[in-house]
Amino acid sequence: MGTDYAIACRDCLEFIDLHKWSIHEEAGRCLVAAHNLSHDHQKSFTPQRIPSISNQLVVPITAQQLRDCLGDFVPCQPYIEELLPFVRDFIVSHQDHFLFLSCDIGEYPWDFGEPRCFDWREIQAKFNHNGQFLPKNLIQDFGFRHWEEVLEYYLKHKSWFLSEQMRDDLEALKQAFEQEVSAID
Repeated sequence: MGTDYAIACRDCLEFIDLHKWSIHEEAGRCLVAAHNLSHDHQKSFTPQRIPSISNQLVVPITAQQLRDCLGDFVPCQPYIEELLPFVRDFIVSHQDHFLFLSCDIGEYPWDFGEPRCFDWREIQAKFNHNGQFLPKNLIQDFGFRHWEEVLEYYLKHKSWFLSEQMRDDLEALKQAFEQEVSAID
């Protein structure tokens, strides 16, 4: 199965799903070691918790560190090659911001139950768009302005999310979605 990674910006609350690519091997190893409660952390990276955005461990990384590791990088997988332009744009867009690497060993900061889960926006890349459950993505990427449109979409594409066991998450998403729409209007 392997670990899934994402690179995120704390300042803008945006992220890109990297799938199995840790983007920076040393930072990725540090993050996995931290989640496995190992003290075998790489010296150039320090995992930390940022309570204002997440209860999970993340590894801060600078735009320059990311640019350096991508300098002569040759993708070993076609999906990484497709992802590279989006990642490079993300790094440029968030160049002077607080960036970090996150992984799915714990929860992501944008997962249900995290303190600011509904404040995040996923930058849609070539695959696996999880922003279907984030208000900003539902509004900005899908163009929804009414909750009924979201429900119709879920009924066609993500019907499992409408089940009784997801009721609390769905209700929380509805409130966040409607609040986001009212802030725009």
